[in-house]
Amino acid sequence: MDYRRKVQEALRVRCVHLQTKRAWLGLPEADEVENPVDTAVWWCALTCEPLGPDASTVEPESCEQPGRACYTEPPARP
Repeated sequence: MDYRRKVQEALRVRCVHLQTKRAWLGLPEADEVENPVDTAVWWCALTCEPLGPDASTVEPESCEQPGRACYTEPPARP
C-alpha cells in the first residue's frame, strides 16, 4: 500500500482529537515516500498534552481504538 493510501485508511478510524504537526500539511503527494523513522510528536486536542483525558498515552496505535473512552469517531467520508 502506498503512503498516501495508508494515511487515508488511518484517517477513517483515527480519533478526531489526535493531533500532530504533519496533520496540518494535508495528505501526502501520490509519489511521496513514508519516512521509515516516525518522528511525529502526538497530542490530544482535548488536553493539549501527550496524554488523553483518560490519562493514557496519545499515539495512533491507541487513538484508533473505538473502545477507548475518549475516542471520537471521524465524520463519515464519501
